[in-house]
Amino acid sequence: MEKVFSSVAAIDPNDKESLVGFDFAGTPQGQLKHFVSNGQSIGYMVFFENLETATAAAQEVLITDQLDLNLDWSTFSFGDMQIGEKIINVPEGDNNFQSTVDLRPDISALVEVNCNLKLATGAFECLFRGKDPDTGELADFLPPNTDAVDPRGRGWISFSIMPKTGLPTGTVIKNKATIDFEVGIPPDPMDTPEVFNTIDSDTPTSGVLPLSSAYTTTDFKVSWSGSDGESGSGLRDYTIYVSDNGGDYTPWLTNTTATSAEFIGQFGHTYRFYSIARDNVGNEEDPPQQPDTQVSINASDKLIAVYTNRSSYTTGDNLKLLVSLNNPGKAIVADAFLGFMLPDGSLYFFDSSLSNLIPAQTNYPRTFTAARTSLDIPGSFSLPPTEVFSVRLPELAEGDYIAFAALAEPGSVQAGSPRIIGEVSLAYITFSK
Repeated sequence: MEKVFSSVAAIDPNDKESLVGFDFAGTPQGQLKHFVSNGQSIGYMVFFENLETATAAAQEVLITDQLDLNLDWSTFSFGDMQIGEKIINVPEGDNNFQSTVDLRPDISALVEVNCNLKLATGAFECLFRGKDPDTGELADFLPPNTDAVDPRGRGWISFSIMPKTGLPTGTVIKNKATIDFEVGIPPDPMDTPEVFNTIDSDTPTSGVLPLSSAYTTTDFKVSWSGSDGESGSGLRDYTIYVSDNGGDYTPWLTNTTATSAEFIGQFGHTYRFYSIARDNVGNEEDPPQQPDTQVSINASDKLIAVYTNRSSYTTGDNLKLLVSLNNPGKAIVADAFLGFMLPDGSLYFFDSSLSNLIPAQTNYPRTFTAARTSLDIPGSFSLPPTEVFSVRLPELAEGDYIAFAALAEPGSVQAGSPRIIGEVSLAYITFSK
C-alpha cells in the first residue's frame, strides 16, 4: 500500500505596507510614486499570519529587514506590535526592545519578544518565540488562523524611520522584510512584497499675477498660479498674504485650492500681495523678499465722481454705487444727477430717494430727474467715496452699462439748456449671465 507523507508546518502569508506616501486618486498602479518629503518619517507595518491551511501552530516567527541605504538608520524606532489579540506598546524611539507577552487564557503560552537594530549594518530582526508557562520549553503560540480562531493566528509589527537629509527629488526608497516560521525548519523563509517611496525634496513655486497699478473700484479679482515641477508630488494649496498700506503681511486666504478670488478693499489704501504654495508632501516655498504685485484704490479728484464696487457683474451679484465730492474752491450750489445708461442707450436717473430709477426722455422736451436740487457744496470741501445705492442684481440684459454723475447749474437741465459744472463722471461696468 502506498503511503502519503505530508510535512507538518506553519505557513505564512506575509505582507508589508508603507504607511505614508502621496499619489493622486486614480493614478494607475504602474505609475504610483508614493511621494514623501525629506523631512517626513516613513512608517511601515509587517504582517504575518499562520494560514488556516497550515498543519501546525507556529512556535517561532522571525522577521528580518535590511533597511535601504537612503534611510537614516539612526532615526529608526520600533512601533507598537500585535500578537493575536494582544497589543504590545513600544516606547517611542526604542530600537532595541524586549518583552514577554502572556497569551493566556486564550492560548496557554508566553511569547518572548526580542527586537533589535544593528545600527552598523542597518539590519533589524524581531523574534517571537512561544514558551510553555510551566516548563519554559518551546510552545505553540500562533495557531492556524481559521475563522473560529481569527485574529489569534496572526500579528504585525511596525516601525518608523526618516530618509537621509539632502536626497534629491526622484530618489526611490525600497524596502521588504523576510518572515521565517520555525527558524531552520522548512518551509524556507518568505519575502514580503517590496514597498517603495519616492522623495520630493523640491519646494513649489507660485506667484500672484500682476494687477493694474490703480483701481477706482473697491472690489477686484486677484489671481495666482504655481508649479511643483514635472517630478514633484504636485501642488496641494496656496496661502495668499496681503499688506494694507505698508503694514505687516497677514493671511488673506489660507490653504486654498482656488486660483482666484475677489478682494474687497477701501479707497485710499494700497495693497501688496504674495502667495505661498504647498505641495502634497508638505514642502512650502519661502516668502519672497518683494511682493508679487501691488495695487492702490484711488478716489477721483473731480468735483463729483461716481464709482462702482466692481467692473463686471452677473445675476445675484451685489452692485454698490458710491459718490465722492471734491471742491477745493469757493462754495457752490448745484443740481446733482446720478443714473445709468443701459446697453440700448436709454437713460435712467435716480430720484431724490436714491432708490428709484426714472426713465429719461431724451427727445425734446427732455425730462432728466435730479437726485438733489440746489445742493449746497461748501468751499474747501471733500467727501470721500460714500455708498449711496446698493442692490442685488436680478437677471438683466447682457452688455455694457455706464453709471454717471454730474453737477449742473440749478434748473438748467430741466430748462433744456444744461450747464454742467466741472466734468461728468462715468463708471463703466459689464453685465453677463
